[in-house]
Amino acid sequence: AGYRERWLENGFMYMFRGLVEGEKVHEKLLGRAGGERSMTNLLHLAELLHRREAEEGSGMEGLIAWMVERRENPEGKNEEEETRLETDEDTVKLITLHRSKGLQYPVVFCPYLWGKVRADEGDITFHPGGEDGEKSFGLTLDIGSADLDSHRKKALLEDLAESVRLMYVGLTRAQCRCYLAWGAINTSELSAPAYVFHRMPDMGQDDVVDLLPAHIKKMDDTGMRADLGALQRASGGSLKVTDIPLEETAPAPAPSAVPPALSFRPFTGEIKRDWMISSYTSLAAGAPHGEEARDHDAGTADGPSAAAETADRGIFGFPAGAASGIFMHDIFEKLDFTAGEEVVAALVKEKAERYGIDPGWADAIIAMVLRVLETPLDRGAGFRLKDLGRADRLNELEFYFPLNAVIEPAVLSAVFARFGSSAGEGYGRSLERLNFSPRRGFMRGFIDMVFRRENKYYLLDWKSNLLGRQKGDYGPENLRRAMTQHHYDLQYHLYTVALHRYLKTRLRDYRYDEHFGGVYYLFLRGVEADEAETRGIFYDRPAGELVEALSRYLEGEGR
Repeated sequence: AGYRERWLENGFMYMFRGLVEGEKVHEKLLGRAGGERSMTNLLHLAELLHRREAEEGSGMEGLIAWMVERRENPEGKNEEEETRLETDEDTVKLITLHRSKGLQYPVVFCPYLWGKVRADEGDITFHPGGEDGEKSFGLTLDIGSADLDSHRKKALLEDLAESVRLMYVGLTRAQCRCYLAWGAINTSELSAPAYVFHRMPDMGQDDVVDLLPAHIKKMDDTGMRADLGALQRASGGSLKVTDIPLEETAPAPAPSAVPPALSFRPFTGEIKRDWMISSYTSLAAGAPHGEEARDHDAGTADGPSAAAETADRGIFGFPAGAASGIFMHDIFEKLDFTAGEEVVAALVKEKAERYGIDPGWADAIIAMVLRVLETPLDRGAGFRLKDLGRADRLNELEFYFPLNAVIEPAVLSAVFARFGSSAGEGYGRSLERLNFSPRRGFMRGFIDMVFRRENKYYLLDWKSNLLGRQKGDYGPENLRRAMTQHHYDLQYHLYTVALHRYLKTRLRDYRYDEHFGGVYYLFLRGVEADEAETRGIFYDRPAGELVEALSRYLEGEGR
C-alpha cells in the first residue's frame, strides 16, 4: 500500500524496492516455472527505468509513457535493452587470482602465471629484518639509500613469494581439471612457474634473485621438458605435459552410449581439523570455531534482581540483550565525547529511531551517556572520557594474529597459573574447564576502543550487562563476579596481547611497561562516582610477564 505515494515522494527505485519486499515478489516469481527468467527481466526493467529517471529527470507519467513507447516500437532498442541471461552459472568466468580465493570451478585455465615480478620497476618497497633477526612488519620505501641494491633484492624476493602464493591459489581452484601455460617465455625468468618447476636443489633463498634468472636463460625446450617430465612421472598420473595446439582441433566426439567405468584414487593423507579462525567468543563458549562478531553483550542479564518485573523507565529498567548492546555500542562509537549535551541528545534520538527503540527511553539513555562521559576513570588523576578527542581514540579496532601453537585449555590454564592475574589464584584452574577443542590458525577480534593519554595506550570495552536494578549492584564485588562468570578476563588478556603486538609495529621504541596503560571495562548502566566509591568501572593492568608469556605461547615459542 502507498506505492504510488512512495514513487511520487522518493522516486522510482525507492518505491520498487518496497514493492519487491512488501509483495514478496522474489518468492512468488522464483516459485513458478520460468521464474528465474521473469525475475531477471523484472530487475532489468527496473534498472532501465531508474537510469531513465536519473538521466532525464522523468517523473511517474514520463517513465510510464517511455515504457509504453518502447513496448510499441521495439525495433529501436539499444544494447542496454537486450535480454539478459537469467544466470551466468554455465558461462565462462574471467576472474583475477585475488578474487578467486575460496572459490572453485570444474575446469580452470591459468594462461598468464608466468608474468615477471614487478619489484624492479618504480619504487622499491620491502619489509626489513629487525636488529635481532626477526621479521619486521613495517613496510619500508627506499628512494635511493646506499643499500638500494640489497633492498631491491629483498623486494624482488618478497614479490616472487607472493607470486608463488597466487600460483598456488590459481592451481587449487579446479575441481576436475586445470590448464597451465608455460614455456620459454620472454621476461619470465623470475616468475612463479620458473621457481616452482626449475629451481635448482642447491639454490638457497638468498641466491634465488641472482641465480634463477641466469639458470632459466640457459635452458632450452629440452631442459624445460626434462624438468616438467620429472614432475609428470612423480604425479602418479595427475599431471600431463603437452604442446599447446596451434591449429583448430576437430569437434569433440559424441559421448559413448555406454559410459566408461570410473574409479577414484584412495586418499591416504591426513586432513588436520584443528586449523581455524578462533576468537574469545569461541573459546569461552566452547564452540568448535567461530568468526568473531563485535561484542554486543547478547543475553547479559546477570544480577539476582535482573529478572524482576519493573515499570522503571530509568536505565536499570532498560531491556537487556543483544539489541540493547548494539544500540549502546553504536552511540559511543559515533559520539564525539567532547561535544555538549545537545549533541548527545540528538545522537541518542537518532540511534533510537534507527534501532526501533521506544522514544520513552531517550531521557534515561541520555543521562547514562552523560554520566559515563563525566565520571572520572581514574579517581586520582580525574581523567574523564569527555576530555578525550577523536584524534586520540580508535573505535572497533579489528585484529588478527597467528596461533602457531596448538591452543588447548590445560596449557592456557598453566600460563595463567604460573604468572597470576587479578582474577585470583583460582582463575587459571577455571580455564581448564573451558570446553573448546585444541586449535591453531588465527585469533580474531574487535577491540571496542583504544585510546591514548599522556603517551600511554589503553583498551576499553563497553558492557551493557544488566547486573541488577540498584546502584550497589555495580560495585567492585559484582563487577569481579561478572568478569569471572563471562571469562572477560580471558577476553581482555587476548585483546592486550593483540594491542601489545600492534604497538610493537607502530611505535619505534615501544616498551610494555612504559607505553601500555591498562584495560577498562565500563558496565554502562552503573557507571557513577560519589565520595565513597566509583561504580561500574573495572580496571586492570596485566603484568608484563604474563602478557609476554601468553604472546609467546600463542605464537608457538614455548610455554
